[in-house]
Amino acid sequence: MDAEVLARLAEWDRFFDLTSDKNRLVLAEYYRDPEAEAGAMKMDLLWPENAIRHAEWALHAYADQMRRTAWLKDDAIPHVNLLSGTEIFAECFGCPVIRKRDSKPFARHAVSDVSEARRIKKPKLMDTPLRLQFEKADWARRREPEALLHLPDIQSPLDVAALVWEKGDFYCAMLEEPQAVHGLIEICCELICDFLDEWFARYGTDMIAHYPNYPMRGGITLSEDEIGVINRELFEEFSLPYLNRLSRRYGGIGIHSCADCRHQLPSLKKAEGLRMLNLNQPSSVHEEALTVLSGWTAFYPMGLEDAVLRRPEYRKVHAALTLNAGGMNRDQLTDALAEKRQAIA
Repeated sequence: MDAEVLARLAEWDRFFDLTSDKNRLVLAEYYRDPEAEAGAMKMDLLWPENAIRHAEWALHAYADQMRRTAWLKDDAIPHVNLLSGTEIFAECFGCPVIRKRDSKPFARHAVSDVSEARRIKKPKLMDTPLRLQFEKADWARRREPEALLHLPDIQSPLDVAALVWEKGDFYCAMLEEPQAVHGLIEICCELICDFLDEWFARYGTDMIAHYPNYPMRGGITLSEDEIGVINRELFEEFSLPYLNRLSRRYGGIGIHSCADCRHQLPSLKKAEGLRMLNLNQPSSVHEEALTVLSGWTAFYPMGLEDAVLRRPEYRKVHAALTLNAGGMNRDQLTDALAEKRQAIA
């Protein structure tokens, strides 16, 4: 592997050690390199018929990232970006998928009530559309065997179940038919495990998170968005046990959430092996998260004001931040990176 990439990965290893003094990292995003080969990604690359075109685009983007490491000294790790929509697991249970040219694919529900939910069975992994994720990754790995692969979009078992089952009825069933809800979540969790077991067997356990683009050595990453609309008791009954099962199985977990889940922060502290928490929320929510979970996990706080990290109570927090490089040229980006590092030092 390239020496610069190895050095950056070593810095990330230090960052994830919460006892170390390496507690600030910056990743430049959205830079439009005039020399780039890949160009902006078009959403139709995520359509099944374009699987290899997607892998080709991802390899061009990887080459662009590798060239950029020669002059841009941020903390990003070049990778093959095999991102997906949120639909990939729900589709395996019969959910119809909506595909548009201006957005990622998404799934509509497949079942509407408890009787239909009880008929859901776990499919065989390679009989599902998930096989396309392996076809893309295999194609890319053969051409760039040392490159880290970006994990496809992994939704939590709860979130997948909430895509499969019409949500209004699903939430009511949590109270009225909890065993049926657990039954579907269990099936979703088992399929996720089947997928991850095969993924790690083929490509190893070093990866780039499904979102945002930080490296993980072992463990998994996933999105947990339904927790924004349920209370702590329901989260601890219908989500936390499955998160902990996955964390124990794979050696840690990174969680992304776009939901307003500040009420869940004490319960997230019960997530075993939590290595990264990425929330996309206003700065006030992040301040609560830093207060509750500092010393428990590293953070990738999208929306946090830089000045917060200079407060004495947050100086030791381990935080990775994005530098939005959209519209900058090379000189401007270099200067902006130096300013960002100074602002959060």
